[in-house]
Amino acid sequence: MDPAIQQSTRPVAQYVGKNGGTIAALTIPTLHPPTLKSALAAIKKLSDSPNARKAQASSAGKSKAPSPTKSDASPRLPVISAIVESKALSAVELGKFADLPPLEEVLAQLVGILESPARAILGISQQAAGGDLARALEGFRIGLQEKEDVQSSSPAAAGTA
Repeated sequence: MDPAIQQSTRPVAQYVGKNGGTIAALTIPTLHPPTLKSALAAIKKLSDSPNARKAQASSAGKSKAPSPTKSDASPRLPVISAIVESKALSAVELGKFADLPPLEEVLAQLVGILESPARAILGISQQAAGGDLARALEGFRIGLQEKEDVQSSSPAAAGTA
């Protein structure tokens, strides 16, 4: 057996051995973090014990509701671990994974990052086609020529004095 799968199934075996009962495996056909996040939220909502849900509903509507006991507050179907693309993830890691954006959004962000330098080069080339670059270079040449004229006239004036 794959070591990652063995590592992931160890907490499941410990949980079942300690608490008894059955376990469930959830499969999602495509790796889509928003879908995973929705599935985890549904599991959390539906795995609350009935007494805890009644207490939440009545505390929202009326004042004195029986508080759930400690055994009632624990979920009936907790998420223990997961295997995502042959890698074992804990429940915390699975929650972090579910918070990621979808692959399509990440690819769009990557394209935007890669596209921005190309847009800058395109903007410069369009300015050059409009003559802005030629004017800028001409101004730079005139500035250098004036600086050279000042330097060449300064030693001549100092030598005659």
